[in-house]
Amino acid sequence: EKLGYGTDKKKLVADIEALHEVNPMLGLRGCRLGIVHKNVTEMQVRAIINAAADCMEQDDGKQPRPRIMIPLIGSVKEFEHQALLIKKEANAIQAKRKIDIPYKIGTMIEVPRATLVSDKIASAF
Repeated sequence: EKLGYGTDKKKLVADIEALHEVNPMLGLRGCRLGIVHKNVTEMQVRAIINAAADCMEQDDGKQPRPRIMIPLIGSVKEFEHQALLIKKEANAIQAKRKIDIPYKIGTMIEVPRATLVSDKIASAF
């Protein structure tokens, strides 16, 4: 139920099968998967921020500082899209749990296209 599917295993299996690709190396990967299926990015951010919050609540001395990486971006627009989604989800969790978790959003320059606009990506932080 915590995953949002309750006991509807058929829906979960159908959602997983809908993401199947013949050749995933040519299909949706990295940030483009998160752009097309924003629930993937939201789910990952929820897991990261909730884990950090759990850690802080279980031990007052711990101060986790998550660093969330946006994979395989090729443009500033892709970075900004995912960063806004991450901030929205992280802020909602922090407000709900009444906790402040310092986190950073970043990326790695992994694709040739990104090297051509890396200065613009860096200034988008």
